[in-house]
Amino acid sequence: SNGNGSIKEPSISAFLGYLLDPNREHGLKDYLLREIIRPFVSNTEVWKGFQINENVVNLTNDSSFRVEVILEKKVKDNNKKDRFIDIVIKFFNKDNLNVPLGIVCIENKINSGSVSSNQLKNQFEGIKKDYPNIPLGFIYLTPNSPKASSEYEEFSKKYQNVDSYSLYWKDDSKNDDVNKDVFSILVNILELESKGYIEPIFDYSKYTIKSFMNFINTGFRSYVEEKELSNKKIKFKRIFREYIQDVHRNLEDDKKYTVKDIKLKIEKLIKDENEDIESINQGTLSAQLIMHIINNP
Repeated sequence: SNGNGSIKEPSISAFLGYLLDPNREHGLKDYLLREIIRPFVSNTEVWKGFQINENVVNLTNDSSFRVEVILEKKVKDNNKKDRFIDIVIKFFNKDNLNVPLGIVCIENKINSGSVSSNQLKNQFEGIKKDYPNIPLGFIYLTPNSPKASSEYEEFSKKYQNVDSYSLYWKDDSKNDDVNKDVFSILVNILELESKGYIEPIFDYSKYTIKSFMNFINTGFRSYVEEKELSNKKIKFKRIFREYIQDVHRNLEDDKKYTVKDIKLKIEKLIKDENEDIESINQGTLSAQLIMHIINNP
């Protein structure tokens, strides 16, 4: 957060890193992590050690592997300029925590406007210098946009021997792959959990994950378009986040609330204070509420 209630790419990267880390107390264990690295394990020889019976191996601390998730990893490119990789995931054998078995780097973009030329190339040059003999995997996580696709294609053509793939936050194309994007992966994990195919996920984690998915579903565009609305008195008597904070303060500690319950309370409060407001944009309301949840866990 930048202090005014809005959310930035580093906040999204931090939350994704939290969900990817099997050592954290979110109840997801290594489910999301395994799906994220599956394309490397399934398609390249250097990652075969992470595969057993065509599945990604157990990567929790109950296994022979150890995982370290690093945010904003600093590296130096060939011009000795500092570069920062959003998420770096190191995989170790538990008996040797000094030399990684492999490293996966994730560069995250929540809108195509933040795509910059040669960023992946500079990051790869930096991490490769630090780990010249370690298998590297690169994931470019972006919205489905021509600009992002063009940047990844340029990188993949230049570095054809580097294990990499482009991953969308949400892809609405008619593709039957249940794990085609982050949104679909999370949907599939929750469905498997509800059917008893994987171990139960903590209730509070499911609530937060669903809120995060709702935010993904807006394409993160709501954050960009509604940022000004959240900080200026455009139509309402107060800035938007103050209504959320008022409702939050008046929630009963021992009572459970759904997202719908909270949205209705916020909507009622706004209408009560602003008689000329007949309806509230639900996309705006959802985006503001989810930003508040993520920024105030």
